[in-house]
Amino acid sequence: AEALSLFEVLPLMVQQGLSIVFISHKLGEVLRVSHRIAVLRAGKLVAQVPAAGSTQAQLAQAMVGHAVEAPQRHAAKAVDKSESGEVCVMTGVSTTSTGRDRLADVSLTLRSGEMVAIAGVSGNGQVALADLLCGMRQAVSGTVMLMGQPLIASPAWLVSQGVARIPEDRHAVGVVGDLPLWENAVSERLRSPAFSNRGWVRQKAARAHARRVMEAFDVRGGGPQTQARSLSGGNMQKLILGRALLPVQGDVRTAPRLII
Repeated sequence: AEALSLFEVLPLMVQQGLSIVFISHKLGEVLRVSHRIAVLRAGKLVAQVPAAGSTQAQLAQAMVGHAVEAPQRHAAKAVDKSESGEVCVMTGVSTTSTGRDRLADVSLTLRSGEMVAIAGVSGNGQVALADLLCGMRQAVSGTVMLMGQPLIASPAWLVSQGVARIPEDRHAVGVVGDLPLWENAVSERLRSPAFSNRGWVRQKAARAHARRVMEAFDVRGGGPQTQARSLSGGNMQKLILGRALLPVQGDVRTAPRLII
């Protein structure tokens, strides 16, 4: 509703003789509000077109440098419990909280090869569920089984079991802004023999892994020594995704089995 109000006000400002620069990657809004569109890619001006007659597909191609195909959706195959097993089973789980965000007698089953979406207005248990499955919160009643064994409320243990975490707040929770990218890239795997030995960090291996993450997920904005806070929000998000999804080279055991 606020965006619609803004788009009603902008033409009135233009009628008064003002010039407006509207910066966005939301192409529908760009086409709606603009008379003329300029596209930047890698710091260079790559296109200038009138909004009239332009399409989102054309603008997207100019933005990324190649044609962007729409994803094709296919029906998922039912998961055979006897073959794939149940990755996580929650039975009658409740948590305590000083506020509204808590779980009350929740039962939920997550199976291999499926995506489960949790919907609800903010403050109605989503954070409690994510915290519980990431080891940041304990259940006061009920049981949580992770790949056949009781879940331990320990983030380090959950990482070792293949639980990958992508926090909703990338700035406050996802990264440590004052640390360089390479430290953030391995921050959840520092106990792995690949990156530490008797308490000493294997910096060469950690930096090499950070470079793999940055290359595989196209993290732009600096090298492994760059402070995380200097990244744009999108590149910060790609760093977090890469940290969660990219296994340590040569160690298939570090591939995620459950992504929160």
